[in-house]
Amino acid sequence: MKKVMLIFEDFQSSGQTQTDLKKVGFDVMAINTTARLSDQILTFRPDIIVSNGGHKIPSMLIGQEIKKVTHYRGKSVLILPKGERPGAAELAKARVDVLIEAPVQPKRLIEILAKSMELDATPLLEKFTKAKIQEHAPPPVPRSTTDAPNVSEMITVKGGAKTNGPVKIEDKDRVQGYQAFIKGMNIDIQQTSHNKQAIRARQEELKKGWDFKLLEQLDKLKQKFAEALFKKNN
Repeated sequence: MKKVMLIFEDFQSSGQTQTDLKKVGFDVMAINTTARLSDQILTFRPDIIVSNGGHKIPSMLIGQEIKKVTHYRGKSVLILPKGERPGAAELAKARVDVLIEAPVQPKRLIEILAKSMELDATPLLEKFTKAKIQEHAPPPVPRSTTDAPNVSEMITVKGGAKTNGPVKIEDKDRVQGYQAFIKGMNIDIQQTSHNKQAIRARQEELKKGWDFKLLEQLDKLKQKFAEALFKKNN
């Protein structure tokens, strides 16, 4: 695995470039200062150094600091601000193998690194493209709850019919009873309290049309469904 050291003044640009290069398989180390540069290079032993300075640490100054590291035998890619053209004397003072102008797109940088280190750029670019596609892909569609195994049981609905699929309950008597219940209610919106005994009597009358056995079966079915779904997702 080839090692790449990034010396970028801008933290955001440094972090993004480091992420992009790691996606294609490079071992990347990013620093944002030239302090202890010699020790950093000696420890990491990069195959190539990519430098991108700014106002505080100009790109050519970084190149000069790299040249001072006499034991470094790797290559150096220096990214200059757009429009900057250093003279021959200035270049002679810096360690520069490749000189490019900012901004540099990730694919272009990968091509430059591959060429400088005598690598085939094609598989690296393909790997980068696939990584970007996966990064921006929409989240997977949640699995349908109908895929949960054995969550339905044969149950009996009112009228004696049996089903092992989604249950649709049609209880006309219950619906009609409820409609009659609410129809007979006279609620005074100005009243702030109600007769508890009258309310309790109404509730008992409404419960006469309920099928408590069916409600219990539905509760058990819901519980089993939730347990099966939880097990599948884990």
